[in-house]
Amino acid sequence: MAETLETVIAGIRKAFAGVRRGAITLHEAEVIDGYGDDDQRVRARRLDSESSWEQVPDATIEECQWALCHLDPPSWRYYIPAYMVWSLKHFLASDSVVSDFTIYTFLISEDKDDLVAWSAERFRTLDEAQSRAVCQFLRYMATHYGSPNSV
Repeated sequence: MAETLETVIAGIRKAFAGVRRGAITLHEAEVIDGYGDDDQRVRARRLDSESSWEQVPDATIEECQWALCHLDPPSWRYYIPAYMVWSLKHFLASDSVVSDFTIYTFLISEDKDDLVAWSAERFRTLDEAQSRAVCQFLRYMATHYGSPNSV
């Protein structure tokens, strides 16, 4: 039976319920992407006051499209459900690259050993239910979205 949008989102919400944020926030990760200094990182961190990933505003996800690349593994685990849910809700109507970057965050790099290790460290933070939810997300997107950059 094919998964519906609602069941995929429900699976993500259930699997990632209660996940705690790591050391890096979304706006801080954007500052890291721009090679910002420590003071800029501190100011950026103050912009992210949510107490759960479900509270991350859509506008923040749209604004912080580069962030996933710069999060430590626990922060990545915390924010990826917000990005997956955003992508599922908006991929057909948005011109944003957020959905592409959300899919790419699950790509295992084979180019360099350090990137392979970095990806593996992130993936090890996921438990079985979270891995299943990610798989459902990727299957849904592959079926309904096609390959990134195709829309």
